[in-house]
Amino acid sequence: MKKVFLLLVILLLTDEIILHSEVMLAVKKGVNISCLYGYNSNTFKPGPVAGFIGGIHAEISLIRSLLLQPEILFSQKGGGEYGTSHNVWIRLTCIDFPLVIKLGILKSPVIWSVYSGAQVSAVLGGSIREERSPDTTSLILASEDLSGFTAGMVFGTEVGVPIGGSRIFLDLRYVIEAVPPLTHSGARNQILSVFLGYGFTI
Repeated sequence: MKKVFLLLVILLLTDEIILHSEVMLAVKKGVNISCLYGYNSNTFKPGPVAGFIGGIHAEISLIRSLLLQPEILFSQKGGGEYGTSHNVWIRLTCIDFPLVIKLGILKSPVIWSVYSGAQVSAVLGGSIREERSPDTTSLILASEDLSGFTAGMVFGTEVGVPIGGSRIFLDLRYVIEAVPPLTHSGARNQILSVFLGYGFTI
């Protein structure tokens, strides 16, 4: 009897998903404000670095107000280190693969949702710029200096304005990474991202 009841529940949930399943594709771009944390230094203080972020995501409706959102993003991040005698700036180029669960809060007059999930990033390259007055030195990071990937958690919120079957939206998120992007340092990235995007239902 219990097995029959469990099977009925699963069938009902499956029907619910199928009935409410919608897919929205979206393109978005914005800015990253990132800095490094987690390194031990008495001579440097962390500072922010601005970079571009942009890409695509798919919003897949699951059950009522619950959605699954996989993304692919081109992302520039890193961080600065302010010292007493000189400053160091680290810039990284990555491809981010976030996967978040989104919960819809409002549907009218605006669409408002919150979300959280995980992110894995492929580190494609990077550079270091050292500012020691009056000189500035730039160095391209070698592949052995890069860890190859990072991973972390994503937390954010999105506000959109519906326009027929499409949507213009503003996306604000915070990412904290647990894996260092550099092999010679334990420093990790924390990133604040702001996007402007356009999505349409297919």
